[in-house]
Amino acid sequence: MGPGPYIGFESFYKPGTATFPQNFSVKLYPFVVGTEFKFQLHLGGLSMDRSRIIFITGATSGIGAACTTFFSNNGWKVYGGSRRITKETITPEGAVLFPLDVTKPDSVSAIVKTILDREKRLDVVLNNAGFGIGGPLETTSLEEAKSQFETNFFGVHLVNQAVLPYFRKQGSGRIVIVGSIGGRIGLPFQGMYSATKF
Repeated sequence: MGPGPYIGFESFYKPGTATFPQNFSVKLYPFVVGTEFKFQLHLGGLSMDRSRIIFITGATSGIGAACTTFFSNNGWKVYGGSRRITKETITPEGAVLFPLDVTKPDSVSAIVKTILDREKRLDVVLNNAGFGIGGPLETTSLEEAKSQFETNFFGVHLVNQAVLPYFRKQGSGRIVIVGSIGGRIGLPFQGMYSATKF
């Protein structure tokens, strides 16, 4: 593995059931603990030697929640967004969470503006918001399929559009997009999810 930081995650995969590509700037490294796979998220060698400002979408569950805790505990100023949040909230670790719907441009631009007004800079965006629906494509309604694309695909596009002008102006910035093995191979009964991750 290359230089850190690394964040460990548990997975439902069992050893030997999947392989993961090693040629991305953001990588999932599998390792076995007992009978479960664990993973480490490699953020492209991003240095942890100073405090940075990070914005995490989908910050209240799963990988997003783990990243929110990890970066807060390592001295970063964390701003997170989630549909599950109804008002500005501060976590026990000091992360600031806001209501966020990545499918709505006004919601995305408002949180980015708030971060920049408070901090005068933004160093990293972690696009993590997303969801999956299971079942045969035949029974997946058009409304369900569109909703998944709006969040998993176009939501990333809206967030990136909101932050890139500021990154360009400040001359730096990093965008991280949480992917999936479903973006490398089509997952059974996860056709729409896989399509949003390719």
